[in-house]
Amino acid sequence: MPEVSFQYQIPKKMIGTFVVDAFIAEHYQFSNSVTDIPVEEGSNIADNIIEDQDVISVEAFIGNTAFEVKTTDGNSISNLQAPDRMARVRQAYQELKKLTKAKTKLDVVLGLETVTSMVITSFTIDREAETGANLPFSMEFKKIKIVHSDTTKINASNSSGEAGDQTGSTTNAGTSGTEKPQDSVAKEEWRKQIRAGGPATPADYQRRWGEPYHQ
Repeated sequence: MPEVSFQYQIPKKMIGTFVVDAFIAEHYQFSNSVTDIPVEEGSNIADNIIEDQDVISVEAFIGNTAFEVKTTDGNSISNLQAPDRMARVRQAYQELKKLTKAKTKLDVVLGLETVTSMVITSFTIDREAETGANLPFSMEFKKIKIVHSDTTKINASNSSGEAGDQTGSTTNAGTSGTEKPQDSVAKEEWRKQIRAGGPATPADYQRRWGEPYHQ
């Protein structure tokens, strides 16, 4: 019976543009924080739930370049000089350290998905006698929240006086319309939480209410 073999293309694991030999373990953390603001019956409870930053951590491995000499003539190989097996490990160490110090956002290619807009929050190396010739390391990433401020232009005119004396002006506003009393109370509760240190942030406030946070 003929043998049948299947080949599967395994995507490369990457941190930014750096290719990792293997991710031994991948840890994913997705969480939400709930504010202490009371929710009015019938209201959208999602307004009181704040999405936390995604946290990804990996246990990874960089190996040295294996070197093996095989001879068939029986000659001694003791005087042959092997290449520096630690060169690859040292280079990988310097590149990973540089990525950490750069403090820039990057993409991480994992087994389940590619996560974007991540920054390195920790880079840990534990070397011991058994693994000293290689580079096992742990790295943690946190997702950066990016917000965009929108400005709405409103033409306001003076309602008093004669029509010929009316002048128009442009005012920047994040929201329009009459604000409901319960919205004013909710906004103040959000501001209190921000002043107290969280979990709500000024960026969360702006996303929720469409206006910049002011104390």
